[in-house]
Amino acid sequence: MIRYSPRSIGLNLVKNALAPVVVTLRPGRGALGMDGAHGPVANTLEWLAHPIEELDVSFAGAQVLELGPGRTPQVCGAAVLAGAAAATGIDVVGYLDGESDRAARLAPLLDILSSGRADTWCRATGTEMGEARRRAASFGARWPVSFSTFDGQVLPIPDTSADLVISKSALEHVPWRQVEPQLADLYRVLRPGGVMVHIIDLRDHFHMKGDHDVTGDWLEGLRYPQKLYDAMFSNRSTNINRLRASEWLDVFADAGFETEYEERKVFPLPDDFDPSRLQARWQWLDRSELEVGYLTVGLRKP
Repeated sequence: MIRYSPRSIGLNLVKNALAPVVVTLRPGRGALGMDGAHGPVANTLEWLAHPIEELDVSFAGAQVLELGPGRTPQVCGAAVLAGAAAATGIDVVGYLDGESDRAARLAPLLDILSSGRADTWCRATGTEMGEARRRAASFGARWPVSFSTFDGQVLPIPDTSADLVISKSALEHVPWRQVEPQLADLYRVLRPGGVMVHIIDLRDHFHMKGDHDVTGDWLEGLRYPQKLYDAMFSNRSTNINRLRASEWLDVFADAGFETEYEERKVFPLPDDFDPSRLQARWQWLDRSELEVGYLTVGLRKP
């Protein structure tokens, strides 16, 4: 029998109810993923580079779409330095809309790319530093990157207009009821033969420390029935849809995408981990499946 802490449930119900008010009163509260920090940006570019290289993606003249950039314009910036014609970041909240100092924030990308911390990205995308510096100089204060918002389902992008869609720690935040509609719309905007690369964080977001560490019972979120989980977390930035790696691969296939690259990062569970504490939906999964904390995929639209 699964047991819950009444105190924990009560506190989370209250926090979820108050979340919209807190966000309104303190819109800058908390960190959002990379938050534009140069070290995490370099790490993310390296992470994205492996499936990009495996799928032989060309950035020359490409139209790139980033899903969920948060407060980090640098991934889009790196795409245009690699030769993309334009890069667009779309999020449910407009953290980067109308940013007046965007060019100043993007300029240090040249230092990141030439530092050796993003060599795999440079190799995979064909970024040559001399050409990247020339492109940056030609952009001046107007880099061909833009950012906008959407309702979480219908992207403000024409049909078959994107060559590449990328995201880091975004898809896990799509509400579970919207996952299929969101993937259907991504299929709509991607051109035939186009590629998607996604890094998906499967961990309970209350038990994570950066990209490579977890704390405590990082599968705690899988213990709650869906209605109770929604009641506790649906309004909060830590809310995730709880899909596991195999479930993601299934929904990608159902949406029509072909998986051409798959990488799983494992966070070992304690020897005494008891899967019977999880909801029935996940109890049947192998331990090796439950230990997957990150899923990186490279997908192609036929």
